[in-house]
Amino acid sequence: TIRNKTAFQLDKVDNRAHIVEGLLLALEYTDEVIEIVRGAPDQATARDILMDEENGKFCLSSAQADAVLRLQLGQLTRLNGKKLSDERATLAESQVNLRNLLDNDEAVRDVMVDDFKSLRAKYGKPRKTKILPDESDKEEIDLVQNERSVIVVTRGGYIKRMPLKTFGSQGRGTRGKRGTSNSKATELSDDNEIAHCFSCNDHDTVLMTTQSGIAYGLRGYQVPEGGRTARGAPIPSVLPIKAGDVITSVLPVSEF
Repeated sequence: TIRNKTAFQLDKVDNRAHIVEGLLLALEYTDEVIEIVRGAPDQATARDILMDEENGKFCLSSAQADAVLRLQLGQLTRLNGKKLSDERATLAESQVNLRNLLDNDEAVRDVMVDDFKSLRAKYGKPRKTKILPDESDKEEIDLVQNERSVIVVTRGGYIKRMPLKTFGSQGRGTRGKRGTSNSKATELSDDNEIAHCFSCNDHDTVLMTTQSGIAYGLRGYQVPEGGRTARGAPIPSVLPIKAGDVITSVLPVSEF
């Protein structure tokens, strides 16, 4: 990479040095160049004359002739010979250094060391951030707040979860809040008759046993949330049980 970069820079320096040489040559023969440009019918003719090898005083290359013709005659007379000479010396020194990089492995290693030192000075600072575990390592329970809830299981095979804050504290002599509906429409069946009602944390495991003796478990937050007067979700949609199975016992467990 360093040698590729060096070769590119050397090509640019060589091209510029070639142009500077042409400008210095045109400056040395300013009067002749001006006479050629004024006397030529067009730039193409003037370019050919400047590049003519039979010209005894100077013979410019194509790139040098184009650089001279891009200058106005007034600019040509105002060219600073000392400035161009200084630039030629600087370019010559750059050519030597760049060619040394292309030919000398030790010089390349020195450049690599200097680059590494500059990178260390720029980026060699204590880390300002922390590397944390990937978010993909998180489980669903890590994203759920462990709040208190009330879970209701009805004899009709429905279950729901209500945040405990739904049942706020009340003063004495006031009417309490219902946890299920007892409207006449729902009184036609025993769907809303409460079989189990308890409070637990959302991260707790709720163990439920059916009449066939099979126990199932799920997290409290996995019980569908419902309003105070809502019937709830059918238990078969929450647990892998048949529609006719009855939940006979429920036990919330915080730790095993």
